[in-house]
Amino acid sequence: MTNFEFYHFFDKENNCLNFFKKYYQRVLHKCPKCGHEKLKWSKKIIGWRCCKCSKKISLKSISFMRDSNKLFMDWLEILHLVCHSKKSVSINEIFRKSRQTRYETVYHMVQKIRVEMGKINSIDAINSYTEFMFLEMNRKVFMNLPLSIRMTFWKSPTRTRDKVRLVVPVFLHEAILNTKVQLLEKNNYPYKKLLFVNHEIVFNKKATQLSEEIINLKWRSHLRNNVMKLLKGIYHYTTGLHLQGVLDEYSFKYNYRNTKWCKLRMFMNLEIKCIRQNNGDSG
Repeated sequence: MTNFEFYHFFDKENNCLNFFKKYYQRVLHKCPKCGHEKLKWSKKIIGWRCCKCSKKISLKSISFMRDSNKLFMDWLEILHLVCHSKKSVSINEIFRKSRQTRYETVYHMVQKIRVEMGKINSIDAINSYTEFMFLEMNRKVFMNLPLSIRMTFWKSPTRTRDKVRLVVPVFLHEAILNTKVQLLEKNNYPYKKLLFVNHEIVFNKKATQLSEEIINLKWRSHLRNNVMKLLKGIYHYTTGLHLQGVLDEYSFKYNYRNTKWCKLRMFMNLEIKCIRQNNGDSG
């Protein structure tokens, strides 16, 4: 979907609302409070109401847009700008192209989208894992980044649909949490809300059953060099605090680089698939 097509079809808030509603109503089969299966859509609360216990279930509360007061039009625009490009785009570039007026708002929205990309990657790439050197040179320049990273992956027979997820080491994850705690304790830190965006770095239950496999040297060099180009050319030597989000976005775009689907609709289909699997729903 081109930018012209996007702004033509999604130029009104109601169109964007219906877009999200079409996907998220697939995972809402019953009331989470009483288990009643009949739910009625309410325009007033922008969500569903249980016909038995009258519990309200807002559309945002079951999506990655929870705890946000931004319009559905704003969320869909940022989602489109993140997914539309084949290569990663800096948050500054997304901010310039969007209708938003505050950089911090765009940053927070992009980070939430990256968290969902990480969840999708963790479900798709879970057959094997390997660890390889991430920084073999320029250690002084990248002093805040790890020497090695772990990659979980799934190999396709044709090698054109391989799926990967690059993950920071556990020790760096702990250092990131400590950094967030320190920033939250500072009274003068202006962007405390952004620290609550949590990238799921810890492996899922299947991770303990993965087998280690040494990957091809050419493939390993290809992945590492591409990530290094992102860090140097687009994200300008990002810190460890933001590294997992960058890796999740890169992994997502690498996994679906050859898809012919509309990237926006593809993301939503994968998001619903991810929610279903996490809820144990195979339907």
